[in-house]
Amino acid sequence: MRWEDSVSSYDLSTGESLWTVSNVPSCSDVGRVDSLTVRTDVVVAATTCFEQPEGEESVASTLGQDFSSELVGLSPETGEELWRTEHSVGRMPSNPWNALSAHARGTRGHPLPFRRPG
Repeated sequence: MRWEDSVSSYDLSTGESLWTVSNVPSCSDVGRVDSLTVRTDVVVAATTCFEQPEGEESVASTLGQDFSSELVGLSPETGEELWRTEHSVGRMPSNPWNALSAHARGTRGHPLPFRRPG
C-alpha cells in the first residue's frame, strides 16, 4: 500500500502490518509515491520529486513545474531497498490533461474527454 512518501506491506490473511518504509522518494524538497507494481521478487515504487514553494498550495502536477522521477525496488519480505534509478524528466507537459497515444509516426496528444470518430 502507498501513502504520500511511504510504502507498507500487510499480511492479507490477518491484516497485520509486515513492514513500512518512509521517505521512499530521495528528494531535496517534496516527494510522493505515485504507484506500485508488485512482482514475486520485487515491489517497484514509482516516485516523483518536486520543489514546493513555501507558503503556496501544492504544486504537484502543475503546468511548467520542474520534477524528477525515480523507480525504487523494495524487497517484498522486508521492505529493504534493493535498487534505485532516477531520471530528471524536466517540466510538466504543457497540458497535463491530454492523453497520449503511440502511432507509427510518433506520439500524439488527445485533449480529454477523447471521442472516437464515427
